Amino acid sequence: IEIIGGRDLKLESNFVETLPDGRIYRTAKYTATISQDWNVRFYPFDKQIIKVIFESALVNEDELHFIADTKNSGFESSINIPGWDIKNIDVKTYPYKYQTDWGSELGAQTYSRFEANINIERSAAIRTFSTSFLGFFVGDILTGATMLIESFSPIRQAIPPVVRMNMVTGALFGAVGNKYSIDNAIPPTKHTSLPDVIQLGTFSSIAMAFATIITTETLTRMAY
Repeated sequence: IEIIGGRDLKLESNFVETLPDGRIYRTAKYTATISQDWNVRFYPFDKQIIKVIFESALVNEDELHFIADTKNSGFESSINIPGWDIKNIDVKTYPYKYQTDWGSELGAQTYSRFEANINIERSAAIRTFSTSFLGFFVGDILTGATMLIESFSPIRQAIPPVVRMNMVTGALFGAVGNKYSIDNAIPPTKHTSLPDVIQLGTFSSIAMAFATIITTETLTRMAY
């Protein structure tokens, strides 16, 4: 058996039994590390499908054909994936034809494949959202407060420019630190994701706050 996209494949147990009607009943337990494509466009409100696909590494579909037991396929309710909830599992089989004969000169071969799709959903998404983006939220609050101060001349004159600049600088450091933690928490994606939008909004507001402070201070000094 070959697990597609898997590595460190290990056969943990193997059991063979001859049933009373003469059929051979065989079970096997494998462990492996499997590569997956993650869709994190809506992190942390994302839902993922873990695909487990295997086929015979030795014989083609003419010699071995998988049949999915859709009635009895499922998952043990005690299985725990930290941070995730398992919703359901779907199984199916299908023929897969490779576009090469691997140098055998026998023509491209078709192999029977078994595929299990495990649907999982991130648990405690609201809590993850609030904690994962805390640095950005604090940055937005600081820049919002700075912009509010800049909007009222009496308040702006009462608070020194260096204090206002320090507020925005603190927002910048918080946002940068949060960006590194988010980048380490989720895999890269070629699509614009929710974290990308939040980061762009926060850094844009920080840049706007810096520009506003510089502009107001320049205009104030020019007036004198």
